[in-house]
Amino acid sequence: MTGTDINLNRTDAVAIPARDVVQGDTVLGCTVALPGGRIDVIWHSDPYVANPTADKPGCQCPGHEALDDADRARPLVVLYDGELWDYACDAVPADDLVVIQKRTEQATDDTTDLPEMRPVGRTFVFEHDGTTVHVFPTPGNPDHWSARPRGHKTVVSHRTTHTDAARAAVAYLNGDDSQRTGFDKLTELLSL
Repeated sequence: MTGTDINLNRTDAVAIPARDVVQGDTVLGCTVALPGGRIDVIWHSDPYVANPTADKPGCQCPGHEALDDADRARPLVVLYDGELWDYACDAVPADDLVVIQKRTEQATDDTTDLPEMRPVGRTFVFEHDGTTVHVFPTPGNPDHWSARPRGHKTVVSHRTTHTDAARAAVAYLNGDDSQRTGFDKLTELLSL
């Protein structure tokens, strides 16, 4: 798919070829070529974190079944095959444009210091020292992320990436009270 007439209407998104999507990219939507060289965006109702793999020839999941013969004849990449879509693959022609959330600096996206996070719908879940932590888009502000360890009030919010929110939750669980939001601290003081 080629063409430059694409309007994302969002400053936090960018369209890139599917082959250039890397693990950890948040896939926000796909594109469709229209007559006249225009490209339209179909926004996913449930954005997901990509885990790109090579195509799975012979896969008969609903994602592969939805491909037409022209798409099957092109090189494909599987961007996701998790529980979000009942393990149906998001198989995309490698040259087609997909819309991802703009990447932040590599240091922010480096997750080597975090436990493995698994996507569950629009959230991420991980375990830290026996505590389950949920990381989710901040209610009312989908451009930011919050994290809440099970059994705690929301302890961190308004982070720019899910990894920043997860890292702040781990720091809080390790005793760094400065990671909590002002709202949570005020709520605790008012409840005394």
